Amino acid sequence: MNRVINYINHAASYIFIIGVILGGLLPSVSGFVRPSMNYLMMIMLFLAFMKIDFSRLKHEIINWRYQIYLLVLAVVIVPIIIYFIGYALSVFTFLPRDNTVAILLVFAAPTAVATPTLCMLLNANIERALANVVFATLLVPITLPLLVFLVLGKSVHFNLPKLGIFIATIILVPFIIAILVRWLLPLIRTKTIEYISPLSVVVIFLVIFASASNLHLLLHNSWFVAARSLVVFSLLFGIAFLIGWLLALRKDRVDKLTAASIACWGNLGLIILIAHSFFGTDYPKVMLFVLMAALAWNLTFAITKMVVQHNLLCYLDKMFNNKNKLHNHHHHR
Repeated sequence: MNRVINYINHAASYIFIIGVILGGLLPSVSGFVRPSMNYLMMIMLFLAFMKIDFSRLKHEIINWRYQIYLLVLAVVIVPIIIYFIGYALSVFTFLPRDNTVAILLVFAAPTAVATPTLCMLLNANIERALANVVFATLLVPITLPLLVFLVLGKSVHFNLPKLGIFIATIILVPFIIAILVRWLLPLIRTKTIEYISPLSVVVIFLVIFASASNLHLLLHNSWFVAARSLVVFSLLFGIAFLIGWLLALRKDRVDKLTAASIACWGNLGLIILIAHSFFGTDYPKVMLFVLMAALAWNLTFAITKMVVQHNLLCYLDKMFNNKNKLHNHHHHR
């Protein structure tokens, strides 16, 4: 059994890529799974709540200055930087205006509900990511409309009661269930904690599989535009991850991975709803590009898992450390 667990954890990135391929090749099956995505998200959070250390979660919440910084990084700094880079890439690749609108929406999204689970698989700080998910989601009715208005000049008003119900359902329900299980049945957590990571891989595979259900329609209707958009979004997710890594303000690898994950992967489920509700008339293709962003979201995590697994990010640190040493040397001279 340990061999199977280790194999699933180490092969997670390949499993996710297979999920994208199978979801596109088997649209009837993946389409059947798609309506269950919210429940799969809740299962992911339940597994994260079962694994986290609540004393560390309390410490992360108390450390409010760094939490505020991560919030600003994720919902203000990164979206603005990525929007202008994405705008240049969209012009260079002759993508329509709708693609740049989708870029702003995707990267201005609050931290994804799946991020704590992704941090678990990357050996990052689950508790910090979870705190950020809650805070960023609570602030999204302010931050997202403000960014959209400042950049696009378009007003977006949220249905706050509906958003509140969504947050309560997705986050609070698995939290309460996990608390009850940990309190009333502590032996279950003790005996199953080693299985949480591979189970999370399986759940994420199902989410990726379901999210790829419309891939055949997108490629059939406008495959060349969709392919270019997929490439652009994949590059942008990679850049967002690097920005988070470099602006983590801390030298520890776990801290950098956590900041990078928070900066990179937003709540695309919420953005799909917003794109459909507010942008379908003025920007008819924005939904196409948001869906391509969802595929890029999954692919870039699979690639990131491989990069982290092979410890390739250490070369990035060495490059910048050498650059800083050279700069300091010239400064002292």
